[in-house]
Amino acid sequence: MMNMSLALLNMLLAVCGLPWAYGTTILIAFFVLVEWMLLPLDGNIQRYVCFFWYPISFDWNIILVQQLLPFIGYCIVMILTIVTVFEHRDRLEI
Repeated sequence: MMNMSLALLNMLLAVCGLPWAYGTTILIAFFVLVEWMLLPLDGNIQRYVCFFWYPISFDWNIILVQQLLPFIGYCIVMILTIVTVFEHRDRLEI
């Protein structure tokens, strides 16, 4: 899930005009720094920001409801966003 979520976000950045290598570097550095900086905070803020980086649970109810459904929703939203941006990229100033 982590790799797919970063790949879709990187694809969106690439469609917007940012080279693939720069997008990958920026995203990896961002999530590593965010996870490290949010570590001392109380609560679940780190879990919400790095949602797809956590391992899958052993309980099927938790897997389907709390991890798989949000991931499928994220993938659908990102794919629709990428297609929309790709169709209108002639209007983007690159």
